[in-house]
Parts: sequence; structure tokens; C-alpha cells
Amino acid sequence: MLLRLLTNFVSLISESVNEYAKLLQELDQTVKRMVFDSYGLDKVKCESFLESTNYSFRSYKYKIPAVDESNVGVNSHTDSTFITILHQRVDGLEVKLKDGEWFGVDASPLFCVLAGDAFMVSFYE
Repeated sequence: MLLRLLTNFVSLISESVNEYAKLLQELDQTVKRMVFDSYGLDKVKCESFLESTNYSFRSYKYKIPAVDESNVGVNSHTDSTFITILHQRVDGLEVKLKDGEWFGVDASPLFCVLAGDAFMVSFYE
């Protein structure tokens, strides 16, 4: 009986996570279509790119640090992906601006779409 309940619970959680990941994929593709459209990219090329995209879903839970612990959940870094989508309910996200200053992002709860390294466009004169 307990095993059956646990199995059903795991199955329900798995289905929920998969549905959530599918919604994130739709959000990712919508944002990319908007950006590619603003760049004037051919829609066929855009769809080809989206169809070739692989997705990775990660979930983190950060605890409130003890008095003698660091409050850094993830060290400063850049994301090598095209887009990172964050869904958070606690403050702490900071984005480094071009001038080197850090900008705190208010979480209330928040979906934040960040352009990763692969999405950066360089212009050469």
C-alpha cells in the first residue's frame, strides 16, 4: 500500500515537472521568435533553429544561510546558453551591468528571461 502511494506520488510529481518544463520551452521559443523577428531573420531559418534546440531543466532550492555562512547561492558567472529562464521567489539575483555595477533584481515571484553568451551580438565597423 505504501509503495503504491509513493509510486503514484512520484508519477504525479514527474508529470507536473514535465508539464512545467514544456511551458518553459514554449516561453523560450516565443522569446527567441520575437528576437529573431526583430533581427529580420527568415522565419524558416528561425523554425529550423528552434527545432534543433535541446533543452535542459534544472531546479535549485537555496536555504537561508546561517549567521556564519555565506549568502552566495551561485558564484558570479555568465550563461553559455542562448537564454536562461529563472523562476524565483526570493531576492538575491544580481545582474552585472556593462559599467561593472551590480543591479539587484526584485523577486516577487519572478520569471526572468536572460540573454546568455550565445545570444550576444557583436557589431564590427
